[in-house]
Amino acid sequence: MTLETGDAASGRRAWTAVAIVFVTVAFAGGIWHMFGIFVKPIEAEFQATRTSVSLIVSSSQFVYFLMMMIMGRILDRFGPRGVIVTGTAVLGVGALLCSVAGSIWQMNLTYGVVLALGYSMSTINVSSVVVTQWFARRRGLAIGVALAGFNGGQLVLLPLAQYWVLLHGWRNAFAGLGLVTLLLPLPLAFIFLRNGPYRSSRQEAPVTPEGSRDAAGGALKSRSFWFLAISFFACGFSDFVLAAHLPPFAVDAGISPWLSGSANGFMGGISVAGVIFLGALSDRIGRRRPLAFIYIVRAASFFFLPWIRDAAELWIFIWVYGFFYFATTPMTSTAAADIFGPERLGKLFGYIVGAHGLGAMSGPFVAGALFDVLGTYTAAFLGTGIILLMAAACCTLIEDPIGDEHRKRRSSA
Repeated sequence: MTLETGDAASGRRAWTAVAIVFVTVAFAGGIWHMFGIFVKPIEAEFQATRTSVSLIVSSSQFVYFLMMMIMGRILDRFGPRGVIVTGTAVLGVGALLCSVAGSIWQMNLTYGVVLALGYSMSTINVSSVVVTQWFARRRGLAIGVALAGFNGGQLVLLPLAQYWVLLHGWRNAFAGLGLVTLLLPLPLAFIFLRNGPYRSSRQEAPVTPEGSRDAAGGALKSRSFWFLAISFFACGFSDFVLAAHLPPFAVDAGISPWLSGSANGFMGGISVAGVIFLGALSDRIGRRRPLAFIYIVRAASFFFLPWIRDAAELWIFIWVYGFFYFATTPMTSTAAADIFGPERLGKLFGYIVGAHGLGAMSGPFVAGALFDVLGTYTAAFLGTGIILLMAAACCTLIEDPIGDEHRKRRSSA
């Protein structure tokens, strides 16, 4: 059963919410993670340094971080539907404005502020909350399916956008993305998306694992909260090192511009399988061990990345890293819900995603600055691998109600 009531109509509405979230985060995730394909064209048109172009991404992540600090309260008070609809509209308008930007500072305004505002209101933490509101059991699977759209969007949109950039230029690519966003996910969300039945702590909430605590009360004093936040900082750092710098790195290594620009998209598509499989696995064995393992594999992949010199080696990286690429996001959300309860997940996960935003703000700038100083990405990639190993260590120390219950069942069998 999807909901505690077992009502078939409620079940259909729950899975409709998952489907709509899949589409909205597909566009949000695709647009947000494709900036790397614009780095060299923008750099060439405005005669800018790699650091100044990277600052566009960092400024967008700063706005994202600020929004996460207040977004949770807005979600808890008003519900996610209106936030997602508004955010999708702003996302489309932001992409359109990027297409007419005439300087680096205007790109900082259009991409770094407007588009970032739209993304902040239409993506991960908002989507996690609306799905959590609909599902009591199989929450990891439901969130995994919904947020797999984030990676599905990268798989479809990044190769198409890269192809469009090569044929018609980066401005036309932004314009097309903006128009399609306003014509497809925006009407779908406005017409079909609804808030779930558990919208605040004043309503009866779904059953959560024994030991859950009120997120608004004890979370900030909890070891698990801080370890989840630190690990998610590392996730954001590594995600946007790749989003901004993998395409120019691969082009400089002699790999074709199309594959270089599409690599993040292919990883996103491959990650759909990883998100669903690992989400379902974590529903059975808990979140702690899968999260730690994911970060270890991602660290090993970054240690391999500086030595890539041809398309075959890049494909190895794409397949290995891609399977684990996005699995940390729904699993971190469900881990927080397991530990602290779903009633204030919007506020709590907003703080945790804020840590992700700090990492995402830092990663592109640090990697760009190191490239301008050293002329290579080696130090940036190896340093990112070390940060990911630290995240894995943090994940071994979080509370894990589902994992503890799984081990009790096995020991008593």
